[in-house]
Parts: sequence; C-alpha cells; structure tokens
Amino acid sequence: MKRTLVPIFALLFALPAFAVSDKPVKLADLPPVVQKAIHDQVTATGATIKKTLVEVEDGKTNYECESVLPNGKKQDFDVSPEGKLGEVEDEVTLADVPAPVKATVDKATAGGGTIKELVSVTVDGKIVGFEASVVKNGKTKSVEMHPDGTPKKD
Repeated sequence: MKRTLVPIFALLFALPAFAVSDKPVKLADLPPVVQKAIHDQVTATGATIKKTLVEVEDGKTNYECESVLPNGKKQDFDVSPEGKLGEVEDEVTLADVPAPVKATVDKATAGGGTIKELVSVTVDGKIVGFEASVVKNGKTKSVEMHPDGTPKKD
C-alpha cells in the first residue's frame, strides 16, 4: 500500500504546478514595462481598466487586463513579463463575425443554447480566431474557432 500512495501523493502535489491561477493585482504593483504596455493599449483604444491580474499557467507568468471600450464592449488582453502585447479579446456580436463563424456558433446553440460571450481573438493586429461561451442545458461550453469557422483542436 505504501508503494501506491507515494506516486499518488507526488501527482497531487505536481498538479498545482500545471493549474491556471489568476490573481487580481493593482496596476501600480505590476512591473513598469507591463504597466506601460497596458497604459499604451488602453490609451490607443480609449478603454477603461476594470481589473488587472497576474496569470500563472504551466509555471509561466503573464499579465491580463480586463477593460471596457467606449462603446461599452469588453476588451481583455495579455501582456508578457517583457511588456509585449499578446492576445487581445474583443467582445463582438453575431452580426460582427464572418458567416462561417456565425454558422459554427449557430450550430453550438441549436436546440436551446444561448451565447454567454462571443469574442474575436487578435494577435499582432490580425484576427486569429473567435471564442464563444455557450450555455446549453445548464452547462457552459467553450467553442474556439479559426477565422474561417472551423473548430480549433486542443
């Protein structure tokens, strides 16, 4: 019995290292280069900062800013520890997305599902995909798509 417990305990202690954790943090407490990147992004878009977070995923630290654009839509974006802007997620509506993306979302909501959130994902100024959060039968499912509406594989 002792032999089987050791690997189980080792696995339990290793799992947190691979977990994603988001910790709210004040903008002023972020590294200066990250503060500058966040300031530059919200200045360029006219957004208002709602929350800043430190995100640790698979042992890597990243920073996230949740903001609201002047039109009332959400914009969340990542900043690397070096101050490089990463993924930018902009809240969109079905009317804003290409027809193939709309068709994929329509398929995901068929039979009584509703869209909780729909965002475009941009990297280096180019849309690289879309993400929909769909609620169906009381369960929330994430649907990630390429710009052509094809599902992204994990």
